[in-house]
Amino acid sequence: MQKLAPLLAQHHEGDLVRVSDFYTMIRRRGNGLIDVMDVLSTMGILLDDRPSVFGTWLESTIDNMPGLIAGYVRRCAHVLREGGP
Repeated sequence: MQKLAPLLAQHHEGDLVRVSDFYTMIRRRGNGLIDVMDVLSTMGILLDDRPSVFGTWLESTIDNMPGLIAGYVRRCAHVLREGGP
């Protein structure tokens, strides 16, 4: 995959490759983002640092709520989604 060559050219042992480092480049060259992520994940060097869709949606939904209510809704939503006490 020639899309991987620029990503791995400066890769050093132990380094992780962040999705944010190559997302725009890969999207401009074609739609192979998932393929590149799969290969890097299999190699054990992928760090998916993209913001979560749920987190982005939640913050935009509670953006106009008063602070205490927004904090409560945020905590409840995270407990419902991820589990907790």
